[in-house]
Amino acid sequence: EAPGAVTFTGNAVSLINGCNVMSNSLSDNSLIVTGSADITMPCALAAGGVSVDEGLTLTDCPEAQQNVPPAADPFKDLPEPDLTGPCLTMPSGMGTETLSPGRYCGGGSLKGDKTLSPGVYVIDGGDFNINATANVVGEGVTFYFTNDATADFNGTANIELSAPTSGTYKGVLMYGDRDNSNTVNKFNGTADSQMTGALYFP
Repeated sequence: EAPGAVTFTGNAVSLINGCNVMSNSLSDNSLIVTGSADITMPCALAAGGVSVDEGLTLTDCPEAQQNVPPAADPFKDLPEPDLTGPCLTMPSGMGTETLSPGRYCGGGSLKGDKTLSPGVYVIDGGDFNINATANVVGEGVTFYFTNDATADFNGTANIELSAPTSGTYKGVLMYGDRDNSNTVNKFNGTADSQMTGALYFP
């Protein structure tokens, strides 16, 4: 019943290709498009109500649909990754670096040019930030957020991330622990930024 469970705001230009956006929240404001957000998607749907302005463009539906039956969870059987690895620390400097998959404890902030090697990145607690000046790229990556970890990607960062194309986490870019509380995750970026894959926060 969370209000604004799916919210698009700010002045970003966003294009969602080939996927509808659905909020299962029963709130009167389940799905929100506001501010100067400019977003295009096939269809926007909500189990509750919708609050959208002229910034929403739909290519396959005449208008945002509300009070529709909640969507079944397409990832209900997706297993959690291994959480027993040693705690790693994200690099904090501006230098060019390559990160390896693993368990990163306490969050961290990425700055400068960072390349993520393919694999699963467990964010165990804290805030995972991509700062304003960062240029972060990674193919075949999945982020798993546990222990109430959150994501906050800055609006002027350049972000190019894509999910694996095979294996357990095929097509899943972000995965939130089902035991997390009502955390807020913010995904911003430049107009050229691309995140390819499902953002799954049950």
